[in-house]
Formats: sequence, C-alpha cells, structure tokens
Amino acid sequence: MQEPSEIAAECGLAQPLSEAAVRHYEQHQGQLQARIEQLQPALEQFKQQRKQTPARSRFKTCRSQTVSRNCDGAKVLPDTIKMIAYRAETSMASTLREKLKRSTMRELYCDRSMTPRPI
Repeated sequence: MQEPSEIAAECGLAQPLSEAAVRHYEQHQGQLQARIEQLQPALEQFKQQRKQTPARSRFKTCRSQTVSRNCDGAKVLPDTIKMIAYRAETSMASTLREKLKRSTMRELYCDRSMTPRPI
C-alpha cells in the first residue's frame, strides 16, 4: 500500500491525503470492484443471448401485440400515399430537369390548382 503523501504526489495534490480519506477511497473502490465481479456472469449471459438473436427477423414471426403497437393501421394508408407521391414527384423532377429550367419546375410545384381542396 502506498503512503498518502505518495498518492498525493502522483495525483498532483497540493496537500497530502489523510489516512482516513485513503482508506475510504480504497474501501469504496473495493466495493465497486466486487459489484463488477458480481455482475460479470450476467453480462456474459446477455452477450451470449445477443449472439444467438438473429440480426433480422421476418414480419411473420413478430408477435401480434408488437405489430399492432408499432404499426398503427390508420397511419399506414396516408404514409403509403405520401411515399408514392414523393416517388412520383422525384421521378417527374428528374425527367423534367433535363428539359425545363428550374424556374419552370418551381412554377409547376407551386401551382395553386394542384393543392387539395377541403371536402
């Protein structure tokens, strides 16, 4: 065991540590080390479990509650429509970009007649 003055010098402390402070620190570190050693087998077990878990799973294998919780049926249709519209817009823009100026494309996308009207 090092002397408190040696520990203080290594750490760059201006004042030497008291014996009680060093003992308290060492005791605390010992408790933490014991806790780490106690948790180590559980960590190894979790690592093994993780290795056995497939990286990807099929949609069929999901539990029904998980699917219903994560995939709200009311949101699927609007999201699908948005995705289709985005793809169509992107495709049209790439086709038109070759033939039209940028300002013409901006006019097409900002056209008020294309905005949906409330029912």
